[in-house]
Amino acid sequence: MKKLFKSRIFFFVLGAVMFSTVSVFAYSLLAQDVGFTPKDEDWNVDNVKSGLDDLHETCDYCKSRFEGLVWKIPYEGKEQEFPVPISGIYKLEAWGAQGGDATNSYAGGYGGYSTGIVRLSNNDTLYINVGGQGTSIYHSDTVIAGGYNGGGSARSINDADVYVGAGGGATHIATSSGLLSSLENDKNSILIVAGGGGGAVKFSSDYYGVGGAGGGKQGEKATVKNVSNYTYPIGSATGGTQEAGGNYMTTCGGSQCYNSQSGSFGKGGGAINVRMPGGGGGYFGGASGGRHGGAGGSGYIASENLESALSVTKHMACYNCTTSDEEGTKTISTTNVSDDPISDYAKSGHGYAKITLLIAN
Repeated sequence: MKKLFKSRIFFFVLGAVMFSTVSVFAYSLLAQDVGFTPKDEDWNVDNVKSGLDDLHETCDYCKSRFEGLVWKIPYEGKEQEFPVPISGIYKLEAWGAQGGDATNSYAGGYGGYSTGIVRLSNNDTLYINVGGQGTSIYHSDTVIAGGYNGGGSARSINDADVYVGAGGGATHIATSSGLLSSLENDKNSILIVAGGGGGAVKFSSDYYGVGGAGGGKQGEKATVKNVSNYTYPIGSATGGTQEAGGNYMTTCGGSQCYNSQSGSFGKGGGAINVRMPGGGGGYFGGASGGRHGGAGGSGYIASENLESALSVTKHMACYNCTTSDEEGTKTISTTNVSDDPISDYAKSGHGYAKITLLIAN
């Protein structure tokens, strides 16, 4: 009887060990079967949730296999939802959109870059609005809308050689739904913002303004060149800051003076009169150009829920812009620009966003 009992214990222990080994092996095979690869660019939120259902969410080993997974979120011209698939620590990255070009030589301001770390639960949902690039208009009194998510409108004129660009939209990620401008009374829901660039202007053959860059602690003014010494003052509307929209300026020519429109929370200033490019969207938008290029909108990383962790320092980057060493507004200046979303590069074209799972728990 004792020998039989010992034999049963032996086989029970052996079976338990084999079952554990086979279970881990089975998980590994199942992981491969469902495409359980952190670097697989085809994964989306639903795939991850489905994979966890198959692999059991209580399996820490299985959840860790998702670490390093990147969700890439391009411009779609509408809000995109991100139901968090796994509780853990995530890296957020956002790029604002470029302002509208006047011509190939006179470009809209580039969008800024923002990044930081957040801790999320699998019951959370993030709402992402990726900024749209501003478009351009020539020799027409029509008002064109700014880029999606806060870019300011633009307006040319019927009887002159005038090109103007609309402002680029901001890119933001929040825990509440809505365009950035709709969250003015719900600022605590905003996790991160990358500012959009201001629109450019070309007025006759030798007077022009390149749009101000977006992003960072404050959006930038346009770069203005006046070869023929027109009577319009050299200078430009200002960019958005952390506390207010950019300020308009008055420009005069002949017997007429024009006021451009100031930026506001989440929105760049738009066209009031002719020959006006739009300001860039941002945490606070840049002002419209008033016969000068539009100014850029500001970025935002000051949320208490956005952290520096795991070798990631929360910060912003923007093109030839004002820098800051303060934790809540840390900004670096760059001359690197790409149409592709690259960390610490200013952005041409539409905005972009990325979410990376760093640690699953």
